[in-house]
Amino acid sequence: MKLRTRMLVLLIGAVFVIFGSVSAYNIYNTSQMNRDNAKEMLKSDAENISKDLQLSVETALTSARSMAHALQGMKEIQATDRETVNAMLYSLVKDNQAFEGAWTIWEPNAFDGKDKEYVNTELHDETGRFIPYFYRSADNQIVGDLSVNYDNPEDAPYYFEPMEKGHEVIIEPYLYEVNGEEKMF
Repeated sequence: MKLRTRMLVLLIGAVFVIFGSVSAYNIYNTSQMNRDNAKEMLKSDAENISKDLQLSVETALTSARSMAHALQGMKEIQATDRETVNAMLYSLVKDNQAFEGAWTIWEPNAFDGKDKEYVNTELHDETGRFIPYFYRSADNQIVGDLSVNYDNPEDAPYYFEPMEKGHEVIIEPYLYEVNGEEKMF
């Protein structure tokens, strides 16, 4: 082989090695930058989801606290009225699209001492306890019903845990039957 051909082959080989090295380096750097960008985007998305979740929880807690204070105030001034509370629960669900439902459950005769008057009436069971539950139906209507299984600690952690601890709690999600369908709450 002639010298010129050998030099040309060596030169072309060196160019391919250099070009390949530069390409590999660029591909590696681009890959790292893409990974870093993806991590930043995921972190940003996670922070946004976290903020949305925090706002949702804070809204629910604020609403629950406001309702509790209103009911406590009604009790303190002896102005308890079941229909008024039902209207308040209805409005709470109606005005908060993110809420599946709202309820209040009272110990026997603890709300107004009139449980006997309400035995087996609308939104009351055979005990007459004040146990209304308002929820959003499948067709987005607000429906009033009575709370069920509230007397079983396994079925009603939302009732028993705060009562046992003496303060508000955030509980693990649980299944609850609404309108014949089990939903996760």
